[in-house]
Amino acid sequence: MSKHYSEQERNNLRDEYNKSRERDLADYFAMIGQGFDSSINLLSKLIGTAHELSIGRYKERLLLKLISDFLPKRYSVGSGFVMFPDTEINSSGNSHNVSRELDIIIYDCLNYSTLFIDQDFVIVKPESVRAIIEVKGRLDSQAIDDCMSKFIDFHKKWAKATMLYNCLRLPTLKCPGLFMMNWDIGINSKGYPKCDGKRLLERIVEKYKEKLKGSKNTETLPLLTAAFIHNNCIVNFLKNCPVEGDRIEFGYSLSPGKFAKSEKDRTIAYLLYWLDWYLDVPSNTLITRPDCTEKMVSNEILMFEKWYEIDFSLYADQPHFSK
Repeated sequence: MSKHYSEQERNNLRDEYNKSRERDLADYFAMIGQGFDSSINLLSKLIGTAHELSIGRYKERLLLKLISDFLPKRYSVGSGFVMFPDTEINSSGNSHNVSRELDIIIYDCLNYSTLFIDQDFVIVKPESVRAIIEVKGRLDSQAIDDCMSKFIDFHKKWAKATMLYNCLRLPTLKCPGLFMMNWDIGINSKGYPKCDGKRLLERIVEKYKEKLKGSKNTETLPLLTAAFIHNNCIVNFLKNCPVEGDRIEFGYSLSPGKFAKSEKDRTIAYLLYWLDWYLDVPSNTLITRPDCTEKMVSNEILMFEKWYEIDFSLYADQPHFSK
């Protein structure tokens, strides 16, 4: 027996149908994150909290596959190591440094050979690397420190390799993007969150100031591009920002991890946008930027002082940045 709909119900159904057929990039990007959440929740409904490690690995595999689906075919995604040539090469030429194990490596597999590959496990050359993503399950101070320790180690080894490439007049290494994806926030025994976006931002700054204080030309080397708390917030790195006195400040912005209009996750879509930015392909930000059709919400900008002296000669061809 067919249901009799009131005029209001018919209008609501018509509005829902018309809305489902609207062309809306912001909604499209929100649905990417929503689809990701649905896959995770599907597994959680079966095993609950019986094995958090398995859910964590499943999330990492889902993210790896999602990224792979959106990348141009010249790029591959895997987990493993980056092999750096050392600055002190002996006569046999076999002195090398290896990065710490990295959760997700995006690399150019078309123009550069891979040193080792076994399914998703890879060892690659630095010149092929375009992005690194570290994935954390429960965010707390220890998780942030572990991630930052990896990135600072990567930064220092990249710096040594850059010096060697310059000395040997090899092509300049292309600086990759560094990202941190955190799925949840840890909860202490009293039920309070162990971290939030502001503390994540402050901890990142604290570790860089502690470990890279006095480093030279740091702005030309890999630094954390963005850190995400899934469905919560985004911490973006602001690099080479002109301010009063023609100085260059470095800092981070803290912004919501949900679209303002739909209140759906935008961290996954924003990660894909940043990855697109770091690839050697033309990028149309009017299409790939997740909030391109949505009015920007106000961001909380937290600047921090530089922890090294800037080499202004790097910007000799940019009058605005002259000392």
